[in-house]
Amino acid sequence: MYSSEGRKGLHDNLRVNMNILIGLMKNPSINGSTEYNDNRLSLYSAQRGKCAITQRIFCTTEEIHCHHKKPRKSGGTDAYENLMLVLEPVHKLIHAKVQTVIEKYLNCLQLTSTQLAKVNKYRELVGNEPIVA
Repeated sequence: MYSSEGRKGLHDNLRVNMNILIGLMKNPSINGSTEYNDNRLSLYSAQRGKCAITQRIFCTTEEIHCHHKKPRKSGGTDAYENLMLVLEPVHKLIHAKVQTVIEKYLNCLQLTSTQLAKVNKYRELVGNEPIVA
């Protein structure tokens, strides 16, 4: 399994954009812990290169945001189970408090009711009111 052929087989089975995965490896979050950066890579593979909310495929490393489900200021950690990868506008929507900003991202994302329910779940975890459609 750890031969060149074995590694190639593992990488082929990841079903993710290897250029993005390598980009994440080469550009760790400077403010993130080692655990955070390692979990960001694991999440990218586990989520198959897709946003946890919209299921859209990430096209660049810049659009990938790593969200803490339970914020660090509330005792959340960089543990794998407390993190998820989302598109930048999804992350902004989770944290948005101003109605015009919320509307901007809702218009941009065009979320389904299921996706909005997921956003609301994470909005409540960070202490924000759910969005009423």
